[in-house]
Amino acid sequence: MEFHADGSRLIQMLENGHQGVRLSPADKKALVQWIDLNAPFYGNWDSMIGGECPKRTAALHDEMRIRYAGNEMHFEEMPPVPPVAPFVEPDAALKEKDRSWSAERKAVERDTLPRYKELKARQQQAAGALGLESAEMTLTTAGGNAIRFVLIPADNPFWISATEVTNKLYREFFPEHDSREEDRTGYQFGVTGFPMQGTNQPAVRVSWNRASEFARRLSRSTGRTITLPAETEWTFAAGLGEAKGFPFAAGDAGRYANLADSQL
Repeated sequence: MEFHADGSRLIQMLENGHQGVRLSPADKKALVQWIDLNAPFYGNWDSMIGGECPKRTAALHDEMRIRYAGNEMHFEEMPPVPPVAPFVEPDAALKEKDRSWSAERKAVERDTLPRYKELKARQQQAAGALGLESAEMTLTTAGGNAIRFVLIPADNPFWISATEVTNKLYREFFPEHDSREEDRTGYQFGVTGFPMQGTNQPAVRVSWNRASEFARRLSRSTGRTITLPAETEWTFAAGLGEAKGFPFAAGDAGRYANLADSQL
C-alpha cells in the first residue's frame, strides 16, 4: 500500500467517479479506516500461501497461546462472509454526468488558487506583448494527433506542452514503445502493478536520447522547432512562470502534493 488510502485502487476508482458513485464523508472515512487497518489484505496465511506450512505454524501458535496466555482464540479461523448485495445499475444520465466529476472538481480547485489567477493574467500580458491573441496554441502532427501548448510568461516567454506526452502521441513516432506496468503496489496481494499502456496515459520508460529524438521527429511532423525543456524553463513552468517556490502557499502544500508536514 502506498503510504495512504489514496494509493489504493479502490479509492482512486471512487475518486474518479466510478459508476456515478458519490461517497459521503462518513462513508469515505469508513473505507479509509478499513484500508488503513489492513482489511484489504488476506485474512489469514492459509488463504495467501496455502499448503501445510501455515497449518503447522498456526497449530504451534495456538498451542503456545493456550499454554502461556490462556487465550484460545484461533487467528487463522475466518468468520463467515456476509452475502454480497446485488449490484444496481446507476442511472445512465448520472453515469455520464459523473464521468468528468473528478476532473471538473480539480479544475475548480485549481482556478481558485490566487497564484493561478495571477498566472493567467500574466500569460495574457505576455501573449499581448508578442502580438498574440491567446496564450494557448494547438499543433497537429502528420498522424492527426493534437498537442496543446501554453505560454509561460518568464523573462523570455516560451511555449511548453500543457500535458505529458501520451502513449498515443509517442507511438506515432515509435510504434514499438512499451510503457509496461508500474509496480508501486506495496503489499496489495494479488496485484502485480498498474498498467501504463493506456492511450492517454503518459509515455514512460523513455531515455533522454530517445526523448530528444522524439522532439526532432515531432518538429519535422509539425513544421515547428520543438526541444526538450531546459532546466531553467522547467523551473519556470513548474513555478507558474516564476523561478521560485511552489504554485501554492507553503502552508497549503498538503492539499496539492504528497509532502511531509512542517511539524516533522
